[in-house]
Amino acid sequence: MERETLKQVFWDRLFFYPTDAHYIQALASNLELKKGEEYRLFSVMGAQELSNTLPLATYRNFQAIQPNDPLFRFNLHLHTEASDGAFKVKELLEQAAAYADIIAPLVKKDGMPPLTIAVTDHDCMDSLIPVLKELTRHYEKYQNLRIVLGIEMGAVWKEQTMQRVPMEYELMFYGVNPFDVSIQDFLQSHQEKRNAARDEIIHRLSERYPFFGISKEDAFAQDPLLLKNQGLGYAERLTKYAISKVADTTQNEEIKRICHSLNHHFNPPAEMDPYQSTDDIFNLWLQSGFGFLGVAHPAKINAGKFLSQSFIDFCNNRCLDAGQEMLWRFMLMLKNKGNRALETNYQFDNASLQEAQKMITGEIPVDPEYGAYRWLKLFNDFQNIYGLLGAGGYDTHNKLITAR
Repeated sequence: MERETLKQVFWDRLFFYPTDAHYIQALASNLELKKGEEYRLFSVMGAQELSNTLPLATYRNFQAIQPNDPLFRFNLHLHTEASDGAFKVKELLEQAAAYADIIAPLVKKDGMPPLTIAVTDHDCMDSLIPVLKELTRHYEKYQNLRIVLGIEMGAVWKEQTMQRVPMEYELMFYGVNPFDVSIQDFLQSHQEKRNAARDEIIHRLSERYPFFGISKEDAFAQDPLLLKNQGLGYAERLTKYAISKVADTTQNEEIKRICHSLNHHFNPPAEMDPYQSTDDIFNLWLQSGFGFLGVAHPAKINAGKFLSQSFIDFCNNRCLDAGQEMLWRFMLMLKNKGNRALETNYQFDNASLQEAQKMITGEIPVDPEYGAYRWLKLFNDFQNIYGLLGAGGYDTHNKLITAR
């Protein structure tokens, strides 16, 4: 596309998406672009454009079945070195742009860009400003690519009438402003609390098992992601670490109890509350004025891990599936707070969920008794009933945008 044509397309997009125009202006101002140079953010896709584009996509548009597949148009779940991914910012953008350039002549004029990706690191925005700087420096190079700025936020929902322990899950924040100081402070504050929880658990383990060399330094050397300590899963990582150190299977349950003693507590000390509360995240989003929230891979939530026996009994007496009932109530709660999306186009690495997804899309006959099918159908039904957006992607952690 010629430079002047590209500029005109950009200004036309902002006219059509006025909310995104405000978003782009905020980004441009923080990047200190001159007035009239906002077109250098040509490849940035705001929440309004994303909201209008996603309804045009099918599950197949989130799949890359063959090399340079022209039907693969979205991966809205990518991680970089800023959290637990392998991509450096520039190599991610260059790979995605090369893919977009190859398929651009092959795709139909269907209202969707050739390729749209989202950078969604765990509980941090460290890659997002470098993304913006690269895009503005070489905006013509990335013209067939759209980038959504995001965060995958480790969250917790506490509802003791249904739960044995608090329910951990993740929210996707699409269209975030990485220059927003309130968001930066929020993420930093919760990182400090999560680190304090991690450090306290390591201290408890070292006291309980004093002769096994358990320490922060050793834990970080064994599992570097414990040092970054972003997102969910610090308790599982510590459990794996401590079990390997103690090497006594009779102690495994005790180790698990210690490692989960804070994230499984409904009222942990405020300075060591490891996960961001649902209310806090939604309030942060509302105050930010940009973007929208969606539930990350809802079908991967292990409801049985969190259910209380009293709620299971309550549901059994009414011929209800307790896991499905709790998650329906969970999604309804989020929808009432303003949740806009579910990752119903998520690319699973679990064989039973892959099979169930083929039933959902009509590739194979439906088996209504297949457990994974009934599980996936729950989320697809909720999305359809309440008109939520279907997001998704590969949850990419390696150096290939078309794979996990």
